[in-house]
Amino acid sequence: MSISYTVTGKVGVGFAVSVSASGFTSRVYSEDSYHFGSPGTVAPVDGDTLHPDLAGKSIFVGPEIPFDWDCFQTLTEVSDRACIVFPLHYRGQVEAPYNRDLDTYLSKRSGADEFIKNRVHTAFHLYVPEKGCSFTDCALHAFIGSDYPLITNVEMVARTADEIRASAMPGLKLSGPSGISPEAYALIQVVATNADGSIRDTVSSTVFLEEVNGYLPKRRVDLVNGVGQFRVGALGLVSGDTVRVKAGFRFYTGLADITLPVGEV
Repeated sequence: MSISYTVTGKVGVGFAVSVSASGFTSRVYSEDSYHFGSPGTVAPVDGDTLHPDLAGKSIFVGPEIPFDWDCFQTLTEVSDRACIVFPLHYRGQVEAPYNRDLDTYLSKRSGADEFIKNRVHTAFHLYVPEKGCSFTDCALHAFIGSDYPLITNVEMVARTADEIRASAMPGLKLSGPSGISPEAYALIQVVATNADGSIRDTVSSTVFLEEVNGYLPKRRVDLVNGVGQFRVGALGLVSGDTVRVKAGFRFYTGLADITLPVGEV
């Protein structure tokens, strides 16, 4: 498993991350003792023992913060296609992680909008493709400052958060007939997809449905090997109307949609 990163403006601290198959540990480091309590609480170390770019600097290193994936998954807030956020406290300490989609799935705020609202820098994102997956199926992304290098025990890849999200997270695609007759039903197929549009046959998630126009007898469908199907009806609709259905995950709704014109088919 590798770790990707995006370089932002100066953050004031750096991150030392040790990744394993079951989670990761992180430590915050800085030349400024302000981030580590009262003066004298933490003794500095020689920077060259941490990273060549820190040679000649006295570096303060914070305590090790563990993150165990199996333990975290027992929380009810873990869901399919989830973005787990690790906030960075203003004093430079990584705080408890949470599922950001729980806060934003109704407002549809982007990560940038969320930052503007809360003014909280994010240390890490963990992109979770499916509830119950292994930690190595997830993607860990760090938001590092330009002032300190990322220190880690695994391969590092410079990528944008959008690129990592697109490659790690499943998409959805809906397909069906070209139209639907008034008062009739149509069979719609829903498929989990990879970034290139191919079927993501490892996904066995529950897809949540929402009708904009039309009638859904069921509003959830379970995927098997990345594929599922459901029926939608044009009940109460007449020629010239449309049936429209949106599909997504529990806390990431409206990921895909399909529109069927209503008329004699």
